Amino acid sequence: RPISKSKIYKDNFPFEVTIIDTFPNVLQGRFFEITFSSLVDINIDQKISRSTTNNFRSKIGVPIKTSAATFIINLKPALKPEKGAKYAFSINLEKYATRTYLTQLTASLANKQASGINLSLLTPVPEKGVDILNTFIREYIANNLSQKNAFADSTIKFIESRLSIVNSELSGSEKDLANFKQSNGIADLSAQSKAMIESNADIVQQLNTADVKDQVVKNMIQYVEHSKTTHQIVPSLITSPDPTFLALLQSYNQLLGQRNRFLSLNTESNPGMESINNQVEEARLALLHNLQNMQSALSLSKNKIEQQNQSLKNYIYNAPEKERLFINLSRQQEIKQALYLYLLQRREEMAITKSSNIAAARVIDNPEANDTPVSPKSSIVLAIAFLLGAILPYGFIMLINLLDRKIKSIQDITNITHIDPIGLISHIKDPGPIDFIKETRTIKAEQFRTLRTNVQFTLTSEASVIAKTILFSSSMSGEGKSYISLNLARSLASLGKKVIIIDLDLRKPKLAQNLGIQNNANSGVSSYLITNQMDSDDIIVHTDTPNFDIALSGPIPPNPTELLQSNRLAGLINKIKEQYDYVVLDAPPMGLVSDALLLTKFADSIMYVVRENYTYKKQLGIIDDIKRKSKNSSVYVILNDVQNKTSDRYGYGYGYGYGYGYGHEKKLNFFQRVINLLRGYGN
Repeated sequence: RPISKSKIYKDNFPFEVTIIDTFPNVLQGRFFEITFSSLVDINIDQKISRSTTNNFRSKIGVPIKTSAATFIINLKPALKPEKGAKYAFSINLEKYATRTYLTQLTASLANKQASGINLSLLTPVPEKGVDILNTFIREYIANNLSQKNAFADSTIKFIESRLSIVNSELSGSEKDLANFKQSNGIADLSAQSKAMIESNADIVQQLNTADVKDQVVKNMIQYVEHSKTTHQIVPSLITSPDPTFLALLQSYNQLLGQRNRFLSLNTESNPGMESINNQVEEARLALLHNLQNMQSALSLSKNKIEQQNQSLKNYIYNAPEKERLFINLSRQQEIKQALYLYLLQRREEMAITKSSNIAAARVIDNPEANDTPVSPKSSIVLAIAFLLGAILPYGFIMLINLLDRKIKSIQDITNITHIDPIGLISHIKDPGPIDFIKETRTIKAEQFRTLRTNVQFTLTSEASVIAKTILFSSSMSGEGKSYISLNLARSLASLGKKVIIIDLDLRKPKLAQNLGIQNNANSGVSSYLITNQMDSDDIIVHTDTPNFDIALSGPIPPNPTELLQSNRLAGLINKIKEQYDYVVLDAPPMGLVSDALLLTKFADSIMYVVRENYTYKKQLGIIDDIKRKSKNSSVYVILNDVQNKTSDRYGYGYGYGYGYGYGHEKKLNFFQRVINLLRGYGN
C-alpha cells in the first residue's frame, strides 16, 4: 500500500476513460484501481465491498465489461505512465455526484444589506473546484435568462402562427376586392359614395377596431382554455389592457413557471404537485373570467357601433347594388389589413423585449482557489495531536487504575489506610525458607533483614524479659502471610535471639508445607488444645536452624474458633513467651474468618500482609476493623510480591521513611521513565 495518495485532474491524468454503458441499479463496484504492467497490459482491481475485490487483466483500447459499467481506457499521447504505476478512478451516477457536490457547496450572504452571495466549494483539487463553480454560475445565469425569455418566446410563437392565418385571410379579401372591381368595371366610386365613405370613416374605423379587439379577446380565451392541458405560458396580445388583466396574466404565467420548474425536479405523483396544480387552475379561471368580462364589454361597444353602422347600411341599400357590394368588400379587406399590421407590431415589440432581457445575477469576482488548504488546519491538527499525545496516556493509565480493583503500588495502600508499608517483599520465583547465614547478598535476604529492623522498631525496649509477640494475618489465602512470617522468624533467629513460630491457622495450615516437613497428627496446637494431657514441650519442634523452633498446627479440628477461644491457648502462649525472645503467630486470614481477631489480644504488633496485583483495595478496610475491634494500634502493613521493574539484581527500596539499595541499577529509556512517572501520578 502506498504511504499517501494524491488526486489528479484533467491534463495530469495519463489516460482517458470512455464510458460505453452503465448499470444504474448497481450501487457497488464503481471504484477501480489500475496497475500498468506495460503500456499495453493493465491489471484492474474492482472494489465491490470492504472485503471483496474482483481482479482481472485487460489491455489498453479494449472494451472492459464489469458489473458496474463497460468502458475503454486509452492512453494520452503526451503522458505515458511508468511501469508499475497505480491509478484509481470511480464511476458515479450523475445524481450521486450532484448530491456529493451539493454537500460541499456553501452559499452565504456577503452583506445583509446587499444582494451579493458568496459561493464556496470544499474540494481536495483546487482546479476542479474552480471549474465546478464556474460551470455552476454559468448555468445559473443561463437558466435565469431562459426563464425571462420564455414569456417572449411564447408570445412570438403565437403571433407568428396568427400572422400566417391572417395573411392568408387578407390575401383572400384583397383578391375578392380586385375580382369584384374587374368584373364590374369599377375604376372609381361616385362622388356620392365618396362623400358617404368619408363621412362614415370614423364609424368604420371604430367598427374595425372593435372587431380586431373582439377577435384578439376570442383568441386569448381560446388560448387560456387550451392552456389547461398544455400548461403553456399565455402571451399578452391586448394593447393598452387594464391593470387587473395584466396582474392576473402575470400571476398565472409565474405560477406556470413555478409548476414547470417543480415538475423538472419531481414527478406528477409528488404530493406537492397537487397544490401547485390547484393554484394554477385558480389563476387560469380568474384570468378566463376577466377575459370573458372584457369580451362582454367589447360586445356592448360593438353593438352600439353596429347600430350606427346599420343606419349607414340603410343608406347604402338605397345606392346602386354594385357600390354597396364594393363597400362591404373594402371593409373586410381593411379589417384584415389592420389585424395583420397589429400582429406585426406586437411581434416586433416582443422581439425588442426579448433582446433587452438580461440575467438578474452577474459575477462580481471570478472563482479562484485559496493559496493554502482550508481544511484540515495544520496548526489545529498539530495542537490536537499534541494534546492527545499528552492526555491519552495519562487518561488511559488513570482509567486502568480506576477500573482495576486490586492493589498496584504503595500509593494505593497509603491512600486508603494512610499507613506506609513497614516493608516491601519483591516477587520471588521460588519462595521458601531463607538461609540468612549463607545468603548474605541476595535481594530477598536483604529485604527480610530490612523488614526485621523495621519490625524491631515497632516493639518496646529490648530490655524487657517478656518475649515480644508478632501476629501475621492477611485478607485471604495466597497473599504470602506464612512465607513472610516464617522468614522473618528465621531472620530474627540469625541475630542469636530465641524465636518460635506457632502455626495457628487451624483451617488451612501452611507452615509444615513451607518447611517441607510432615504435620504430625498426634501433636500440634490443635491436639494440645483438645486434651489436657499434653505439655507445651510436646508440640515444640526443634529445627536445624539455631535458636529457631516451630509449633505446628496439628490435625485440622472441626471447631477451630472454639479452640482458639479456650483458656489453654492463652496458657500455652504465656508459657512459651517465658522460654523465647520472640513469638511469631501465623494466624488465619482476617478477611475470611474471625479466628485472627481472637488472637490479636496476644500480639504486641500485628503485621497485615498485602499482595500486589492480588489483594483487593476494598479489603484494606479490614485494617480499620482490626484497630477498632482489637483496640491494638500497633497494626502495620507489609507489601508482598512487588514487581521490581527498576532494579537488576541488588537495587531495591522499602518504606518507613527512607530508601536503601546497593549494587547497580538497570537504566531505563525515556519512554519507560515517562510511563513510570505517569503511573505514579495516576496512583
